[in-house]
Amino acid sequence: MAQSLWTIPDVNNLRLPVTVLKEQASALSQQTKGVLVGELRTVPTNSQDSVQYSLDIVVPTLNNYRYRVLTMAQPLALYPLTVIGSGSQSFTARNEQELSVALQRIFNSDYTQRVLASLIAQANNVSR
Repeated sequence: MAQSLWTIPDVNNLRLPVTVLKEQASALSQQTKGVLVGELRTVPTNSQDSVQYSLDIVVPTLNNYRYRVLTMAQPLALYPLTVIGSGSQSFTARNEQELSVALQRIFNSDYTQRVLASLIAQANNVSR
């Protein structure tokens, strides 16, 4: 048998950017008690060198109305990646810490906060 020339990296402690987005989608659903549901999707792309994800807010009581909060373009090497928020905010993150800062800025921007307030109010109005 031939000797392998491959060195396989240890990925046991590797946290993927998509994991951070999944956690935030879940946090939104939990914080709003399901009034708003965070949903992560893989977005088709023609690039072989990157993967794109979207984080959407789904409002079940509004016929599953869907609002895209952000799109993340992640290279196969994971970082640096680009996050584009719905309010035309664009960030480049070189690591998980910078990704968290970018997400926090998008989620807490005036624009996103107004959208959240509107969706929650409309969802609550329908369910009365």
